[in-house]
Amino acid sequence: MTNVLQNILKSLPHKGGSWRGAVLSLFALVCTIANAEGLPVGYIPAPVKDFALKWVVEDGKNNVEISFTAPTEMLNSRDYSKAPLSAPITKIEIMRSAAMDDGFQVIGTIENPAAGEALKWVDENVAFGTYDYMAQVYVGDAMDWANAEPIVVGELPADLQPGEFTATVDPSDPYCVILEVTIPSTNSLGEPLKMPITKVEFGEMSGMSFLPEVFYVEDAEEVLVPGTKLQYVVENAANGNHTYSVAVYTAAGSNYPATCGLFIGKDQPGRVQNILAKVTDDGIVVTWEAPIEGLNGGDMGDLSAITYTVKRGADQYDESAVVIAKNIKEFQVIDKTEFAEENKFVYIITATSPYGEGYPTCSNEIVVGPAATLPFSENFDVPLDQWGNTTTQHSTWSKDYNGHFGAWQIGQSTFINDKQVNPHSGKGLLYAFYSPWGNLNQWDSFTSGNIDFSEAEAPVLTFWLYDIAQGGSPVSLKVQTSTDGTEFATAKNINIGDATEEGWHEVAVSLSALKGASRGKVRFLSEAIGTGGIPIAIDDILIVAAGEVPDAICNVKTDKANDGIYNISGQKVSGSFRGIIIKNGKKVLVK
Repeated sequence: MTNVLQNILKSLPHKGGSWRGAVLSLFALVCTIANAEGLPVGYIPAPVKDFALKWVVEDGKNNVEISFTAPTEMLNSRDYSKAPLSAPITKIEIMRSAAMDDGFQVIGTIENPAAGEALKWVDENVAFGTYDYMAQVYVGDAMDWANAEPIVVGELPADLQPGEFTATVDPSDPYCVILEVTIPSTNSLGEPLKMPITKVEFGEMSGMSFLPEVFYVEDAEEVLVPGTKLQYVVENAANGNHTYSVAVYTAAGSNYPATCGLFIGKDQPGRVQNILAKVTDDGIVVTWEAPIEGLNGGDMGDLSAITYTVKRGADQYDESAVVIAKNIKEFQVIDKTEFAEENKFVYIITATSPYGEGYPTCSNEIVVGPAATLPFSENFDVPLDQWGNTTTQHSTWSKDYNGHFGAWQIGQSTFINDKQVNPHSGKGLLYAFYSPWGNLNQWDSFTSGNIDFSEAEAPVLTFWLYDIAQGGSPVSLKVQTSTDGTEFATAKNINIGDATEEGWHEVAVSLSALKGASRGKVRFLSEAIGTGGIPIAIDDILIVAAGEVPDAICNVKTDKANDGIYNISGQKVSGSFRGIIIKNGKKVLVK
């Protein structure tokens, strides 16, 4: 049984592979339990020490000098703890494998060496190439092994540096490729190369393969002079991306294949350049410049054949973006759209030619339109993106933060206190997650666009806040106001966790500082200072022109729905009111 396992083991790759190391450990355990002559059950001899290889040329022959020191210890095959070797070494087998070969061959045996003895073995008259060597130590049938770093017998050409292998298109034929390589003049150690170059292989990478498919071999030694250039011409190359390779050989082997990429034929347009959107009296003027190269770095052909499509949307991935102009050749459009309230967006431009369509590219962000009017509601229920995610009803909300990433997100639910929390109403909610086990020192803001308060007599903000009522959280939520968008004053400060009962709580905040302002903003500023936070969830934001703010203790309740009903002027009305009302932050027609 032991000999069968040993033969299988010798056919496996060297010890550098972790899977083979695991097999060896299992094998050593089986050997020692089954037939560990002279060693305690469960022990194997330690591997040799100071295993080293050296290439030596003697009398015109290539020899490999192998040196190592016999072990003085044994190892417990279960936990690899060490102990002094308690029995004589039976033998040390020296094995060799050509690189990339299937297995090791025994090339020599040292019988009964003394523990700790410095040993040498010379592998004589070895052919040029790269080899692996292994030394196996036996005490009876118990064995362990070691291998040295692979050794090159001879010289390998140095790896090519950037610019030493190029692929270019013949100016007279767009489907003819000129490959040019500079033959290395040094070896892999950076020393002058003494061995002759035997061949150069040109190839191309294909599919998912890590190895190139060789399509030409140059092996005429008189043209393979170190330091000179060698060319090969690829004719009738197919349209598309190509990655060419080259490897240079001596009798000992090759350098690492060098590669370079090239697009052949006509390429689809690249990205549109220098897009600028600007608000003027005539509308929003959008200008741009043509792509400067193909999408893959290739020739785009006749630039006058390129047309452009212009869209207006949230970002370049917005599948619901509105088409402003299509298949135009000009480098300007004017968007004359009038907006009922303030909007924030970008313009997305894509170039198209007879050879395909380029990637969409975005302009700078534009904010345009009048400020939002009261009553102002936000429910995070609008499914705008192609994935069906909820987002904001008003596009002008913005986020800012001082941490590694922003905490405020919009979703269909969130997790608070180890359980899923669904929206107070509707499809979505706003949340900021602060880890209960994290070290927190950050702030995050969620800020509205401009809102018109010029007719507001006593503006009031209400929203629903989910609180786990545990107290002691280092997280606070500030409701702030600003009339210029830069300086914000705090209208209300809420300590998260101070509620008396877990659940959704309605919060009311006076926005008296914004009374009469033609443009005002409201900001939710969360601050997490200290260790261990509590997540925040907000839903059903509503700002009305006039309202009452109860005492702080009274404005917190755990109702599951907002029973406040308002008319479109923001005044609270009874349930018998008929017409357009706002309930739970949404406009409803009651007949």
